Amino acid sequence: MNKPLLHLFAALLLTVATLPALVHATHDSGDYVAVQVPNLPQAVTFFRDVMNCSVISDGGDTASAAASLMACGRDTTVEITQVSTHPAPRAIGASPTLTLDADDAPAVASWLRANHVHLVGSPIRLTTGQDAGKLAVTFLTPWGQPLRLVSRMKDDDLLESAPTSRVAVQ
Repeated sequence: MNKPLLHLFAALLLTVATLPALVHATHDSGDYVAVQVPNLPQAVTFFRDVMNCSVISDGGDTASAAASLMACGRDTTVEITQVSTHPAPRAIGASPTLTLDADDAPAVASWLRANHVHLVGSPIRLTTGQDAGKLAVTFLTPWGQPLRLVSRMKDDDLLESAPTSRVAVQ
């Protein structure tokens, strides 16, 4: 997968990340986001190695640092903070807390699978709501937060107009 495209996907992911709110990604999302996680080093590694974000500031050189700033995409800054109490990870069948748009959700799923990210089931076609007819893939972050990727176009439009190698939202 092309790293700039993954970078854009990461930016979209992070612009809508607020725990535990249920949100739907939009292009009007802000460029700063704060995410609370139970294990800061694990989250930084995930965003850096899988989502292709870079560390701006790690809160100092102390082992007790509880926050990290990361640059994801062109203009997105993510503040990841460690919280001492965090809700237990949701059950595998639980609804995702975040829904993200992607040009090709199944291709992103392949990328995530190749990076050892746990996928919840196979891509599915949504049958109700504003995303009816679109393909969706659900996966878990290392700390157990379920995320859902939804192809931007309906299945038929996706097959006709989007190249299969194009993965991230632009």
